[in-house]
Amino acid sequence: VGFYIMAIHEIFPTNIVIQDIELSEKQTKDLIIAIESLFLHNYGVPRDSAISGENKLTSGNCADPMAVFTAENIKVFTVLKDIKEIFINGFYELSQSYENSNLTREVISNLFENDFGQLPIMKKGQNMPAHTHPGCIASAVFYLTDVDNEKDGGQLVLRDPSWHSTPAFRNSMEYEINTKAGRLVVFPVHVWHEVTSYFGDKDRVTMVANLSYMNSEFVNHVHIEAY
Repeated sequence: VGFYIMAIHEIFPTNIVIQDIELSEKQTKDLIIAIESLFLHNYGVPRDSAISGENKLTSGNCADPMAVFTAENIKVFTVLKDIKEIFINGFYELSQSYENSNLTREVISNLFENDFGQLPIMKKGQNMPAHTHPGCIASAVFYLTDVDNEKDGGQLVLRDPSWHSTPAFRNSMEYEINTKAGRLVVFPVHVWHEVTSYFGDKDRVTMVANLSYMNSEFVNHVHIEAY
């Protein structure tokens, strides 16, 4: 038997960004005001203590997401510009983690003008099956509320892109991320993701956004946002 060398090589790794961001007291206060005002504008009802997840709405379908980073919203609520920068920085950090990426921060900032972000609400008993976002190149979520995922569910689960096609040669196909206020998660669009069933009494509040080459109206039309 001849001499030979065998080695296992890991190829095509997938990078994601997980960053815990601490907003200042003023930013948090201003963000609460902005979100409560957006609820009032979109649904005609106030939302008290939106960041804490208190459910005091008496009407309106609050599972439907609303646009966040519109020029009008940012002009009125300047804190939204700070949050928008958090998303841009996250997309840039993900880009920089890939040695062959040609996405500069300027390019990412320009691309992000195609997406207004959304403010999806997950209420008790809701979930989101595994999905991805056609027309996008990366997705991000910024959590506004804490959730005890072990007790109440509502956990973001990222799946290996080949999770549905390789039954034999695979390691763990899932990566779970806890829901923590101030946590930013950014990942390439080829990563399928889902949110487990949520059983908490308080609404689960997040901001989400996509980096896309396509018109934002079309992208928002072909998929449902939830993280």
